[in-house]
Amino acid sequence: MENEGRESYEILLAVCKADHLQLTIGYKQMRDLLERLCRLHMHNGSLQMTDLSARISFVAAKVGLSVAEQNRLHTFRLTSNAILNRQQEPTREHLLRDAKTLAFFIRKLFEEDIPQELYRLLPPDGCNLYRSSSSTQAGAADARLFPVFRRAVSVCDSFG
Repeated sequence: MENEGRESYEILLAVCKADHLQLTIGYKQMRDLLERLCRLHMHNGSLQMTDLSARISFVAAKVGLSVAEQNRLHTFRLTSNAILNRQQEPTREHLLRDAKTLAFFIRKLFEEDIPQELYRLLPPDGCNLYRSSSSTQAGAADARLFPVFRRAVSVCDSFG
C-alpha cells in the first residue's frame, strides 16, 4: 500500500491531462480507481458489499470523512453512473471537480500530499472540497457550504 497513493495520483494526473474526446474514458478510469481504493481499505475479506455505494459509505465511516465529503464521493458515483450509462455527457469542468474529490479522498486515505502538478490542474480553492480534519470549525463551515444534495445535477450546478 506504500506506493498506492502515488499510483492513484498518477492515474488522476493522466485523466486530467487527457484530451476532451477521452472524458468518458477518464470517468471510467476514475470510477475503477474509486472501486479499487474502497476494496483496498476494506480489510475484512469476509465483508462482502456488492455495490459501490455501500463500499464508499463503509470506507468513509472507517476513515472519518464528514457527511459533506461522503456526499461528494456519492455525487461522483452518480455522475459516473450517468456518464457510463450514456445518460449524461461528460464535461471537462465536472471531470476536474470529480478528480479533485478523488484527490482529496486519496490524500485522506494515504496521508500523502497531492502532487503540485496535479493540484494545479484541479479547480481553484474557491470550491475547496476538503478542509483539514484538525479544525472542527472548518468542518462545520464545510457542512454549511455543502449541504446534502439528493441528485448529482444539483451538486454540479452549485459548482457551476
